[in-house]
This record gives sequence, C-alpha cells and structure tokens, in this order.
Amino acid sequence: MNKIIAGALFVVATLAFLPAEAKNNHCKRCSQKLSHEQHKRIRQGVKNGELTGKEAAILQAQQAHIHRLKQMAMADGVVTPQEQHLLRKEIQKADANIHRQKHDCQHGR
Repeated sequence: MNKIIAGALFVVATLAFLPAEAKNNHCKRCSQKLSHEQHKRIRQGVKNGELTGKEAAILQAQQAHIHRLKQMAMADGVVTPQEQHLLRKEIQKADANIHRQKHDCQHGR
C-alpha cells in the first residue's frame, strides 16, 4: 500500500513539475529570440544611418539591462509570472524605443 502511494505521489510530482519547466524554457526561448531581433535591428539602424552612435549606445545599454533582468529571473531556476510580466514589459519598452529612435530623423554618419 505504501509503495502504491509513494509511486502515485512520484508520478503526480513529476507531472506537476514538467509543465512549469516547459513553460520556463518556452519563456526563455521567446525572450532570447526577441532580444536577438532587437540587437539585429539596432545593428541595422547603425549600418544604414538611421541611428546615431549615441542612440545605439543607449539602446544597447537598455538591452544589457534586459539581459541582467533575465539572469536575475532565472537565477533560482524558475521564472515567475511576475518576472515574465516585467521582462515582457521591458522588452516591449525597448522595442518602442528602437522604433522611435530609428524614425526620429536624426542620422548617423
């Protein structure tokens, strides 16, 4: 009887853990992809003259801040919904800043 209960608890604990781990991995992959795309947009903006050096430096600093937030969120192995919300908010803010800076009629070069 005890073996059956122990086995059932193990199965339940394993099943409860897997979706959370999969969700964290999904969150990590999505934020990595968005971050990569933002870096790419910044490089492209510098290359074609849409961003000045100063603008690019500010945007890169914002990307570094987001990277630090991700590292802190993943430090304990679990990204909570609150941490996911904060990361999403910061990534969206960075996205808007990149768009605004690329279209503000200031030109590098």
